[in-house]
Amino acid sequence: MKMRIRTRVAILTGTLGVALAAKCALFGYLQAAGPLPAVPLLRPLQEFPTALGRWTSRDEPVTDPQLLDNDDRLSRVFFCRNHRQVFRVWMSYSGSGKDRGHNPEVCMRAGGMSENPRGRAAFSVAGHPEPIQQYLFGRQGEVGGVLVFYWYYTLTPPQDASSSPLQRAYQRCQRRASSLTVEVFSPMAAEQDVASAREFVCLLDQSLQALLPRGVVRGSKRMPVFLINEGGPRPP
Repeated sequence: MKMRIRTRVAILTGTLGVALAAKCALFGYLQAAGPLPAVPLLRPLQEFPTALGRWTSRDEPVTDPQLLDNDDRLSRVFFCRNHRQVFRVWMSYSGSGKDRGHNPEVCMRAGGMSENPRGRAAFSVAGHPEPIQQYLFGRQGEVGGVLVFYWYYTLTPPQDASSSPLQRAYQRCQRRASSLTVEVFSPMAAEQDVASAREFVCLLDQSLQALLPRGVVRGSKRMPVFLINEGGPRPP
């Protein structure tokens, strides 16, 4: 009886040892490819043009702790002398994808504003297949609201031919790809404000391409985000 117990214990111990060794070998194999490398912007965000079409701009200080924690950020207001509409632009780049913690559906609500579903739209912009997302937020009882445009770029590093698909999948699970998030805020008082806002967004996106490396992918689908504190984005 004792021999049978000892045999079973020995078999179980051996099996666990083989499983542990296999696990360690697999873990070592997956880690051999190293972490997903960061992909930098071609130029700092501060070098983004200060004039777009008929709009000129001024910079504003960045105070949001989440933006300050990212690798590069820009807060700039664009305005036109012959037009009452202004545009507040936020850009945030992170080599590890932390910029994706911002999303208007969370940030604007944290600022006390609710979404008007009639203002939700996705419109196409030349250069990438994915559209830009448009929102409309406001406070109860107020006329008009704030138009918000949201999109991001994923900066994926070139595929390493020496790594396997399994290793690349592990890299993506362990660390997000580098990315750049863009948000545009603008008061909306009349329907024609939407058309001029889209005109501005198209100019901004077109000018942004000079800062982006080849192979970036634009998107605007909502990602998992964290509720920001009172230091977050405020509507114009």
